[in-house]
Parts: sequence; structure tokens; C-alpha cells
Amino acid sequence: MLPKLLKLFAIKLAKLASVARLLTFLACYWRLVNLDKLIVLRKIFSSKAPINLAFYVH
Repeated sequence: MLPKLLKLFAIKLAKLASVARLLTFLACYWRLVNLDKLIVLRKIFSSKAPINLAFYVH
């Protein structure tokens, strides 16, 4: 009975680890994507006149 329980526990642990790894990967990817957007927005803002900047903000 005990080895079966341990096996089930190990499977659950492995699934949990893979899910955690996937979530970590997604979080890193999301951060990178958002960082790219931020850089692009900053470039747009820095290249435009302050009036255009005010227009973009509102």
C-alpha cells in the first residue's frame, strides 16, 4: 500500500513541478513582452513632440 501511495505522491509532485516550471516560463515571457512594449512606447514618446505625448497619454 505504501509504495503505491509514494508513487502517486511522486506523480503529483512531478505534475506540480512541471506546472510551476510552465508558469515561471510564462511569467518571464510576459515580462519580456511587456518590456518590449514599454521600450517601443518610450521610443514613440521620445520621438514625438510634447503635444503629441499629451495626446497619447489622454
